[in-house]
Amino acid sequence: MRTWVLLASLLVALPAEAALDLAWDCYLPQGPTDCVQLETAFFTNPAYVRAPPEAVADASLTLRSASMADGMALVVAVRAKDGAELSYTDHIPGGFSDTAVLLRVVGVLQKCTAHLFVVDEPGTLEDGVLQLSLRDPDAGPRNAVQADQTTLWYVAPSLGLMASRTGITQLEGNAFVAVNWSHPDWRLKGATWGNYQLVLTDPVTGTEKPEELRYEVWGGGTDWVVARSLWQGFSLAANGYAMHDPQNNYQLLAGAWVGAEWVLVPFLKTDEGNYGVQYVFGAERHEYVLPNVLDLDRYTYLRHRVRLFGAWHFSRVDLQGRLSWQSPVTDPRFSTLSATSSLRWRILDNFSLSVNGEVSYRTALLNEPRDEGQENPLAQYFGGSAYNAVTFWSWVSLEYVFGNSLLRSQEQRWN
Repeated sequence: MRTWVLLASLLVALPAEAALDLAWDCYLPQGPTDCVQLETAFFTNPAYVRAPPEAVADASLTLRSASMADGMALVVAVRAKDGAELSYTDHIPGGFSDTAVLLRVVGVLQKCTAHLFVVDEPGTLEDGVLQLSLRDPDAGPRNAVQADQTTLWYVAPSLGLMASRTGITQLEGNAFVAVNWSHPDWRLKGATWGNYQLVLTDPVTGTEKPEELRYEVWGGGTDWVVARSLWQGFSLAANGYAMHDPQNNYQLLAGAWVGAEWVLVPFLKTDEGNYGVQYVFGAERHEYVLPNVLDLDRYTYLRHRVRLFGAWHFSRVDLQGRLSWQSPVTDPRFSTLSATSSLRWRILDNFSLSVNGEVSYRTALLNEPRDEGQENPLAQYFGGSAYNAVTFWSWVSLEYVFGNSLLRSQEQRWN
């Protein structure tokens, strides 16, 4: 009996979004308990959800009983969506109270559905009590790490380094750290990064004064979002960010915004898709390395953005895409329309390969220098600044995640 009580408590501890959809068919003769009471007790457990009649449930659960001279015979049959079947018979003595019968039957039902969950580690027996740690297989890959069940955070660092020598010496390095904490009601996410670039040319020979050109630049920044879920995929969020990006003519770029978002599925299951829309409004401050296209050294303005996005989460691969439009509130001349897509392949539970790409169309850019001739000549070729109307870029990265690696795929709010 102690085993079933502990098993029930472990199932209750599963997150609400890791619910098993069950089609329910119950027949109990008039006795110490009835189907209504049993259904209420069983489906109060957030690990289980009663599937509507028209839905394709994860499994069907059939319960039958018959009166006997010394109690009640109970037969439970479970049929999973993949065709797997299990049948179990139990005998409940007639002297049990209503509450004892209810607990006994609920324990039997949980025992008979436990095989539909995943046991990531062998059970342990302590003081005669079997302890199992169960996970809904739809919550992520079957070999997800044990910590993923209860860990609400992840930290994902990445490093990059490039060096080349082809008459021109180039050295580039970057570091990036993404941080996330997720709760059904809240999400906190942030990123901090830094980069360095050095470009050197060989002295020009055959001239009276051989000259070596040098371009060296440091950059970095941080960006944080806190979100509060309110009702059925609708949430509000606030954001603050600041960065030093001289490659794109920003001595300082800082801002803050507030926004609203709706997503169909805040937390994705395996083989499940999602889509949503968000709108943000805020203020941004620019301080430029060179005077911008408006001949200003600094500029503060109100901005807004609309974004449509979608995602699909498979057991090993994740696909994402989004379409964004943003501009100053009072000057739509400086608008940007961009499309972004990504594919992430989880090679191991916490180790993944990502392929990403983006294409943008900009009607005009506030950060474009009024006179690009003032720039270091190497900056125009190697600085990373791109002021054309259409730009596109792509990159491939390897990433190791500390903490709950599944949150990278499951968490859909304010990505």
